[in-house]
Amino acid sequence: MNGADFDSENEYMVLESVQTLSKIIAGNAIDELNNLYLAEIKAAPPIVLEGKDALITVPKVEPVSMDCTTSCGRLKINIAIEEDNTTGEY
Repeated sequence: MNGADFDSENEYMVLESVQTLSKIIAGNAIDELNNLYLAEIKAAPPIVLEGKDALITVPKVEPVSMDCTTSCGRLKINIAIEEDNTTGEY
């Protein structure tokens, strides 16, 4: 998935499932926003990072973050939207 080594097949399957779920959620959200606001939002595929102190930086875009605690552990979600400078659309 992201070049990581997994301790077990179950760990790999869980992370793959989370990645698939995130793609479904993002795709549905983008479709809903595009239909509701007649927008033309395009998105990069979501990625799932696993491990301690994972850090992603995108200097031009300020993300909105949400921390969650589940029965399986902690989860942090970052969402960032950047305007297309050539069209003025998001």
